[in-house]
Amino acid sequence: MALLKKYSMIVGKGKKKRKVNIGELTDKRIFRKYVMSSKHFLRKYKAYGISKNIIDDIVVDCDFIEIYDVDTVTKWVVPFKVFMKKSWPWSYGKFEQQLFLEKKWWDIYNKEDIIIQKGKTEKGMIRKEKTSQLDLI
Repeated sequence: MALLKKYSMIVGKGKKKRKVNIGELTDKRIFRKYVMSSKHFLRKYKAYGISKNIIDDIVVDCDFIEIYDVDTVTKWVVPFKVFMKKSWPWSYGKFEQQLFLEKKWWDIYNKEDIIIQKGKTEKGMIRKEKTSQLDLI
């Protein structure tokens, strides 16, 4: 799977300034992000966030979002359309605005790629067998 684009940002000040990878957009139209739930999971709302600037950039090129949690060794997957419809904007501290999506909307897979939680579906959406994709009726 080839990468179309990598996303990064500069964090820290002075000698502690460094470049941090945020995510990547693949040629399979998947935006992939690696996180540590101990640092990046918004526990109060049970949600993960992605920079609004990145979402604005990938909106025409993305079908799915995958978040790999290295702490729990799980993969979180959601169709981009569901992310756009159900996420909400929020900023905290000095960080840029992010769009957050609650855990209930994500399909969650373990390290063997077996689904351990199916994301919530809405009226007008059906889940295909043996996949985490949603199709609009």
